Amino acid sequence: MKNLFNIAWKAAITLVAFAGFQVAASAQIQQKEVFMDFPDGFTAINISNEFDVSLVQGDVCSITVTIDEPLSPYLSVRCQGKTLFVSFEEKSVTKEVKKLYSGRNAPKPSFHAVIAMPAVESITICDKVVLNSPSRFEAGIDKFELTVLDEAQVKLLSLSANNAKVNLQKKANVSLNINTENNIEAITEGDSNLNLSSGAGGELIVNASGKSKVSVKNTSNKVNVAIAGNAQVSIASNCNDVIVNAEGSSKLTLTGMGADISVKASKSANVDAYGLQMTEAVIDIAGNAQVSVNASETIEISSTGGKLLFAGSPIFKIVKVSKASILPYGAGE
Repeated sequence: MKNLFNIAWKAAITLVAFAGFQVAASAQIQQKEVFMDFPDGFTAINISNEFDVSLVQGDVCSITVTIDEPLSPYLSVRCQGKTLFVSFEEKSVTKEVKKLYSGRNAPKPSFHAVIAMPAVESITICDKVVLNSPSRFEAGIDKFELTVLDEAQVKLLSLSANNAKVNLQKKANVSLNINTENNIEAITEGDSNLNLSSGAGGELIVNASGKSKVSVKNTSNKVNVAIAGNAQVSIASNCNDVIVNAEGSSKLTLTGMGADISVKASKSANVDAYGLQMTEAVIDIAGNAQVSVNASETIEISSTGGKLLFAGSPIFKIVKVSKASILPYGAGE
C-alpha cells in the first residue's frame, strides 16, 4: 500500500509539474503592439490570414496591430496607392517559432488589428479574417465595394454611399447595413451567407448562385433578382417594380409591397411572392418551376410547364399555357 501511495504521489507531482511547464511556456509568449499612421491616407483595405479586425471612423488613417512577439517579424503592413495591405508571412515562420504553437496545450496565435480611417471605399478580406465595425461610416463616397472570400466574416458593418457592390464567395459570411443614393448590387456564390439591411434610392440587384443564402430587408424603387443553383433568397421590400429570373433548384421568397412584378422561372425553381402585395404580374414559367403571386388587378401568364398559384381576384391575360397548372393559392394543400 505504501508503494502504491508513493507511485500515485509521484504521478501527481509529475502531472502538476507538466501542467506548470505548459502554463510557463504559454506565459513566455508576450504580445507586441505595432502602431503605424499614414499621413497620405488610404481609402481601401485588403486583409488576409486570420486577423481579427476592428474598423473605426477616425480623422487620421492608422493601424494598431497586437500580435504575439515571436510572430511580429512576419507581420506585413504596407500602403500601396490608396490601399492598405495587411497580412502575415506564414511561410517565412521558422521551425523554432512554429514549435511554440505546436503540441496539445499550445497557445493559439493572436492577431488583432484596429484600423482607423475617415471614409472607406473598398474592403477585401479573405482566409479567416473577421471584421467588425462599431462605427457607422457616414462620409459620402461615390462607390463602396466589399469583397469577402474563403471563410472570412464581416460581423457588422454600417455605412452610406452613392452606390455599393458586395461580392461573397466560398464560405464567406456577412452582416451589412448600407444606404445608397442609387444602386446596391449583391453577388453571392458557393456556400456564402449574406444578411443585408439596405435602403436604395435606385435599384437593389441580387445575383445568387451555388448554395448561397441571402436575407434582405430593403426599401428601394426597384428590385432585380437573378437566382440559380440551390441558392435561397428571402427579400422583404417596399418598392415599385420587381424583376425575377429564377432557375435551377433555387428558392426565392418575396414579402412587402410592390406595384408590379415580372417573373421568369424555369427548371425546378420556386418563387413565392404570395407575401408581396402587387397590382400587376407578368409570369413566364417553364419546366417544373412554381410561382406564387398575389395580384390585385392583372396576371399575364405564359407557361410551358410548371405551376402558377395566385391570390386575389386578378384578370388573366393568357399568352400561352401548355402542360401547366394555374390554381388558387392554397389549392390542394
